[in-house]
Amino acid sequence: MAAMPGVILGMVVGGLVPLVASLVATCNLRVAARIDLWVAPIAFLFVLALHGGFGWGFAGIPRSVAAFAGAVVVPGFFYRWAARRNWPPPLANSHLLRRPRLAVAIGASFGCVLVAVTAGVGSLSVPWFSGIDDCNGRPLVDEKGMPSNIDFTAKAVFVGPRTYDGYSLWAIARVEERFPGVQWRVPNLIILRGGFQSRDMGQEYFVEGARGGSISSRLLPVIYPVACGHSRRLQSAAVELRILRERPPKLGPRLIGCVYRERRVNPTSPTPVPGASVSIEGPSGRIVILTDAEGIYDAAGLTPGEYTVRLASGDAPRSILELRAGELLVHNLYIP
Repeated sequence: MAAMPGVILGMVVGGLVPLVASLVATCNLRVAARIDLWVAPIAFLFVLALHGGFGWGFAGIPRSVAAFAGAVVVPGFFYRWAARRNWPPPLANSHLLRRPRLAVAIGASFGCVLVAVTAGVGSLSVPWFSGIDDCNGRPLVDEKGMPSNIDFTAKAVFVGPRTYDGYSLWAIARVEERFPGVQWRVPNLIILRGGFQSRDMGQEYFVEGARGGSISSRLLPVIYPVACGHSRRLQSAAVELRILRERPPKLGPRLIGCVYRERRVNPTSPTPVPGASVSIEGPSGRIVILTDAEGIYDAAGLTPGEYTVRLASGDAPRSILELRAGELLVHNLYIP
């Protein structure tokens, strides 16, 4: 996105102004007041740009203006008021002020750290177009039965502020179960990218993810759901969990999936259907399998080739799938 650097710049400027002013206020209240009150109009333009110029809408401007005033304008007037009354700054007699070069070096280093952290956190609010529930196209495991990506289950413990079309683009999640094959060790708490709302706090997810190449991913434990992966609500990931928990895993040629009620009934959390009849017809002949208590059907040891899969009862639509040698294919079905 061409606008992405501008968004991050706006967040950095809006976040650093009060931080820099508060640090300066420890030594010089008058200079801190000038930083807050002189830079305030410029920083305020960035606040407006973040909402209108980048398509975030103007509905949240009153709250942003209030937060901006509380962080910049109010402290600026307080510093000015305190300076006029000759209040001594907290570090007015600091030995550090007698060594200006050392003070500049420490200040510059601290400023670089603040810029990096602010840019990393700010980039989490940059619009990112990929859902937590993907298109289910990538194989979950490789030919050895090992996960192809970073796979784990997690519970959302905090949902970030809504910054795009009523959604937060990130949430803090506590990792609950890890699966083997992870190249990068997943910490206990991670930042999960996606589209979240406040009601998603406490929800559990199965995540097939990867580390991104953004600033935030280099500074923080950020996980992105892979494109066309299997990330979804935990209650809809029974097939993925069964495959990953098997020791040793059953490899292909294998066709496995879950039968759910129609998506339109509950699109975010479809209901599995136990005891449903699934017809699988192809080079191995015609096989009818009943789903188990979790609504899962599982056909292993199939002959490679083209298969027609459908619900055995009713006038359900058919799916034509190509099953290659050694392949484990996941295909879910939905009852109309």
